[in-house]
Amino acid sequence: ETLYNDPQLLLAMSSAEWECTKISEVRGVDLGLREEFPYIDLHFTLRRKPGWYSSHVVVPTIVLIVISWSSFFISQAAVPARVALGIICYLTLNNLASSVAQQLPKTDGYVRLTSLLDTSKFFVLYTIVE
Repeated sequence: ETLYNDPQLLLAMSSAEWECTKISEVRGVDLGLREEFPYIDLHFTLRRKPGWYSSHVVVPTIVLIVISWSSFFISQAAVPARVALGIICYLTLNNLASSVAQQLPKTDGYVRLTSLLDTSKFFVLYTIVE
């Protein structure tokens, strides 16, 4: 039991997104038809680190919205500059949303992160249309 909960092993089992907090084992013997089969079940307890998504997805999304809305302070006569700023922000958000969608597990339920990205794309699209 103490072998598996060595701090160095737990650190090695962790990543930027997940922290391994506990590894436990269950030993037993499975009674087969002709002979016994010993086995070991390992149970990993993982905790998600929300800081990774905050620093790599949420903060850049907010920065891109602020940058796109800064086009309201550019002269209305400079249409190409305003449109270019909006399109670049929209394409960047679209790329960020697709990379996040690839990383997240597939689910039918509501995910706040994808909802934030979709709403952000709407805000940026509004600056292009305006």
